[in-house]
Amino acid sequence: MHFHAGHIVRMARGRPIVQVTMEQINESNREHETANPDRTSVLAELRANSDRLVTIIRGLNDEQLALSQPIPFVNDGAVLTVQAMIEDIAIWHVDAHLTSVREVLER
Repeated sequence: MHFHAGHIVRMARGRPIVQVTMEQINESNREHETANPDRTSVLAELRANSDRLVTIIRGLNDEQLALSQPIPFVNDGAVLTVQAMIEDIAIWHVDAHLTSVREVLER
């Protein structure tokens, strides 16, 4: 979620999203897994990042939600609004990861 929050902030400020490769995403995920090896630390990070994302989203106005730009890592640069980024990436995409998060928490 930390990754998504950063992109939402950049978009809402009218700054371009930086191209990110799958290798960079995978490396970031590995670093977070190493830094949070147990259930308590995973849950603490998820809560902190969730709280940050909620605060960011609640602080956006209609103009910011309507800003749009190509997103390099979504469908070869599909143009999304900030609102679509929140709905499609920060909500749907995060929800899609719940299975793997649950697997980590069950270790």
